Amino acid sequence: MEKEKKVEKGKINLGKIVACIIMCIAISISIFIIIQSFGGNKEKYQKELDEVVEELNSLKSKNNEIFMNEGLTKEYYDNQTKISNLTQKKWDLERKTRDDFKVQNIVFAIFPLVFGGVLSIISYNIFNRKQIVEEHLSNLERIGKSIGEGYAEATGKPSYVALKCPECGANLKGEKIEKCPYCGTVLEKVRKK
Repeated sequence: MEKEKKVEKGKINLGKIVACIIMCIAISISIFIIIQSFGGNKEKYQKELDEVVEELNSLKSKNNEIFMNEGLTKEYYDNQTKISNLTQKKWDLERKTRDDFKVQNIVFAIFPLVFGGVLSIISYNIFNRKQIVEEHLSNLERIGKSIGEGYAEATGKPSYVALKCPECGANLKGEKIEKCPYCGTVLEKVRKK
């Protein structure tokens, strides 16, 4: 028994290693997301937003001139695609310049932790399934034995034993006796195992 414990202590638990690696990756991703949300330079995003708005306005005015002078040409449709892309970029930059962007990223950073925790538990259980099953079986065996002993004790025929004082050996009467009437020894009830 002691040799088995010594061998188990020296044994590498692959499940724990994989679970730790997964959790480290999840924590790193969460930290990266939080750093990006607080490390982002609001002034930088505002400057980019101003440039995008300026370019968007010039493209829109240019497209209006093309439509008035030449109609629906290939250049008009190309400019419409650029306007659409710049509008999307503008919305992204506006979102980054707001303060609620940081809160949103912090909430978003929780998801890798939850996903990593679940994935690490699953991988730990996969790599240690034999040990876990053995532990469950031994627990079930112990529970079954204790239930069986309790059932046998409850349903078995009662046996009668003489109540005797452990000190002087005198016969005692009654269930609630706390002191031997002959020698004065204080008695305490204990359950038999």
